[in-house]
Amino acid sequence: MLILIKYHGLSRCCGTYRCVKGTEHFTVRLFCQSSVFSLMVVTDLRQYSGGLCQIFHCHVIHMIAQHFIRKEFLIGTDDGEASYTTGHASLLSLDPKTGAVISQITLPHTGDIRCNIVRQEGTNSYYFTSKGGYFYGVTVDENGIIDENSLKYIQLKNGSGGIPMSTSTPTIYGNRAYIGVCGASQFGAYSGHNITVLDLKNWGIAYQVKTMGYPQTSGLLTTAYEKSEGVAYIYFFDNY
Repeated sequence: MLILIKYHGLSRCCGTYRCVKGTEHFTVRLFCQSSVFSLMVVTDLRQYSGGLCQIFHCHVIHMIAQHFIRKEFLIGTDDGEASYTTGHASLLSLDPKTGAVISQITLPHTGDIRCNIVRQEGTNSYYFTSKGGYFYGVTVDENGIIDENSLKYIQLKNGSGGIPMSTSTPTIYGNRAYIGVCGASQFGAYSGHNITVLDLKNWGIAYQVKTMGYPQTSGLLTTAYEKSEGVAYIYFFDNY
């Protein structure tokens, strides 16, 4: 299954999600201040190959916070504003079959959610980052209801001032999460960019590794050398 979210532009109006499954489709209106996206669920690339070519060449693609589990589909929204210092993003739990909103919460801090939502294996805990400079954790029950009281966050750091934004999808291994964080100048070399390692058990920043550019991607984890070397490796690209 291939899931694509097509970004149409910033809007204060309700977002519209159009879902495609084979030859069937449906549309659901999302009642939140956010950018407008189209969500396409493609189960057979042979039936949709022409459409994919058009999608990638004519539209900007945001792989916005998505994760299928049991009964829900979790996504994060933009904050509805032109920057990331005003406006508040939302975390939504959708029914993947109908597109209906099961549950949603609004983040306490400003900034878009531009990463995927990641579940820690064997738990109901989910993690994500924001352009407002925070790492968030929340739990979701078996019915897809987001527990707003469980929402917690860690303010990120870059040591150089400005907002330490992150669009990096967390990579989770053990009880730690690995993300990229932006420095004071998004495209300035060694301006505070770093890979931040977060301790999920003690809920804080374990340590940081400075990088030349901003690591905007998710990290790629391999355990191929774990038996021979006793360590796992995580690879990041930085944007410089």
